[in-house]
Order: sequence, then C-alpha cells, then structure tokens
Amino acid sequence: MRMGEWKIGKTSKTNIDGIVKIRVRILPSGLIQVDGAYTNELVEVEEKAEGDAAPKTVTKKVRVELSCTPSDILGHSAETVLECRKIEDEMIANDNKILFQKEIKNTLEAYIFENRRHMEAGGRYCDFTPEADRKKFVDETIALETWIYEDGAEAPVEEYQTRLAALKMIADPAAARHKLHDDAPYALKQFIARIDAVKANVSAKIAEAPEHITIEEFQGATKLCKDAIKEAEAAVASLLASRKDVDSKFKLTDFDAKLTEVTFGCNRVCNKPKPKPAPVEETAEVPATDDSEPPVVPQQKAEDDLD
Repeated sequence: MRMGEWKIGKTSKTNIDGIVKIRVRILPSGLIQVDGAYTNELVEVEEKAEGDAAPKTVTKKVRVELSCTPSDILGHSAETVLECRKIEDEMIANDNKILFQKEIKNTLEAYIFENRRHMEAGGRYCDFTPEADRKKFVDETIALETWIYEDGAEAPVEEYQTRLAALKMIADPAAARHKLHDDAPYALKQFIARIDAVKANVSAKIAEAPEHITIEEFQGATKLCKDAIKEAEAAVASLLASRKDVDSKFKLTDFDAKLTEVTFGCNRVCNKPKPKPAPVEETAEVPATDDSEPPVVPQQKAEDDLD
C-alpha cells in the first residue's frame, strides 16, 4: 500500500553510518503518520582506562535529526474528500436520529408508567382531573403500551412527540393542581411567620416612642400585617374548599408579592426620617446704655439774627 512520498533532508555531517531511520506514528484513528527521520554520526572519543594504562579511542554514535517533508499531496482528491464528508454527515445524522428515537421512546414509556398509576381510580391525581379526561388518559396509555412495541416500533420521532404532548396536556395540569393543594397549607404557615416578623419590627419601633411618627401611622402598619394574614388564610381556605379538578386563580407566588408589599409599607413607617429642625433667626445685638448718664443730645446752634 502506497502511503505517499517524503523527501529526507541532508546533513552537513560527513562521518555518518549511512543508515536513515524513519519514525512512524499510528494515530488513534488508525491512520499512519510519518513523524520524522534521523541518522547517526560516528564520533571517536577517548576513554580513560583503569590504572596506568593509556586511554583508548572508542567510536560512538550521535543521533542527527533529518528533515522529513512530503514531496506530493497526500491523501485523496478534493472531490473524493467532499463526497466522503457528505456520506459521513449522512451517517452521523442517521445515527443521531436513531438515538433520539430511542430516547423519545423511553421518555414516552416512562411517562406512561409514572403517571397512569396516579390517574387511575384512587390514584394521586384522580380527584384533580375531570373524569372524562382521566378515563381518556388511562385508555390511551394502555393502547400506547402495545403500539410502542408493534406499530410504533418504526414510527417517526414526530409521532412520538405528538402522542407524548397529548398525554401531558392531561396529566401535567393535574399534577400542578395536586402540588398546589399539597403545598398551600405549608406555604401559608411560612407566610404568616414572615408577616409576624414584620409586625414584631413595628411593635419594637412603637416601644421606642419616636416623636416624629404618629400612633395612627403605627396602627396603619399593624393593620396592614393583620389584613395580609386574613387575606392569605381566606385564599387558602377557598382553594381547599373549591373543586380540585379545576384550575385555581390562586398561586403560591401571591404570598411573595404580598409579603413584599407589606414589608415595604411597614418599613416606610418605621424608617420615617425625622424632620429637620427649623432654622433659628439671628437678631442683631444692641449695646447696653448707662442710665446714670443720660445721652448727650447735640444742641442745634441758634441762628444769628440777621439785621
């Protein structure tokens, strides 16, 4: 098999052994790469002998690297390389399609096994799904189990995605409703504890009795906390008493928004800055006078009679 042609460079050394060795490397891909070339220079050196014997001359080899460059274009033509790349891209795309098809198939199968037991009668999501949708989900998942290994074995990825999306339209909202009902009581306790902390901060500020904050302002801040708790308790009570298979307008994020609102309103009262003192008017000082000596009033000189 012809790999190609390389040009081995010459050396300026004259006393060489005349043997040129080529270093060849096998890459992980299996291709062979010419890594370099070298020869040996013969050098005579004197080595000391033991005792009083005269030194002896020994010939040693010193490696001399040689340049190694290809003398022609290696590999296939540009047209052949382009064609091979096209084939390679098609093979990669086909492999990715097969892998993605297996992945979406496993995803659909796992979704069926995970959610059908919750959607069946007595399951976790049973009360949180309209009865017609619940029966449709159960019947569809039973049929899909057979379809996956029979007619759906060679089905395109798009069909798997469509069938999975149809199941999610029923099960995902039911799971969200169940989670909301399950998390709401605990979230309410956390909300009340945080509001109580804000109210405690207001009470501590009242104890300081700042003169620039009126009692009406403190009462308004306290009422803001109490009203927020009542509103939250009423919202959770309404949620738990309403139909479970219908989406609720109440969201757990409402607690965060209300807490921010109450905190801002109370801090505006507790952190109210003191008013700046009124400026003091400066009055000019009048020098004191001695009452014992009445002030001398200059007398106007009488005008001479004009005769």
